[in-house]
Amino acid sequence: VWLAFLHIAGIPYMVGSALLWTAASAVLVLAVSPFIKKNWARLFLYAGLLYNPAVWAQFSTRIYRDNIFPSLCMLFFGCVLAVGLRYKQPVKSWIGWLIGYGVSFGLVYLSREDGIWVLPFALIAFIVLVVLWAVEKDKGIIKRVIALCLPFVLSAGVICSYCYMNYLHYGRFIVSDFT
Repeated sequence: VWLAFLHIAGIPYMVGSALLWTAASAVLVLAVSPFIKKNWARLFLYAGLLYNPAVWAQFSTRIYRDNIFPSLCMLFFGCVLAVGLRYKQPVKSWIGWLIGYGVSFGLVYLSREDGIWVLPFALIAFIVLVVLWAVEKDKGIIKRVIALCLPFVLSAGVICSYCYMNYLHYGRFIVSDFT
């Protein structure tokens, strides 16, 4: 799907991979901005992420899923962190982060068979936030918990959409021939 998107967009593979990593780095820096207040510190974090030598390891220059998996994971973790760091704010202020959280989890899950291992992080984040709201006796806890279910619905939608495409083309509603 990533290669098809790059082809349709007319973006060379390595440029597309670099753009995805750049965007993921920016998302993570924006996600932690309530925690890291100084612009110079955020710039330092962004530069550290952006110029991380592991991003350009030998495996990442091949046309293989390992090239985009770290970027997708960073998008996921960044969105989860953003929601966690903004849990006291109104739901509408972090709805975009919830959407990113759900879509990025679906993409992480589809990218590799070990993508399922980010699910415990999502579930623990869910539980921690619900416990925090309960302990703090948040009056809008029901609304917040319902909103916090959105990423799980979206990720299921991403995965099921992919399975449906497989069903239309191959007659099997599956992620891959290994499942």
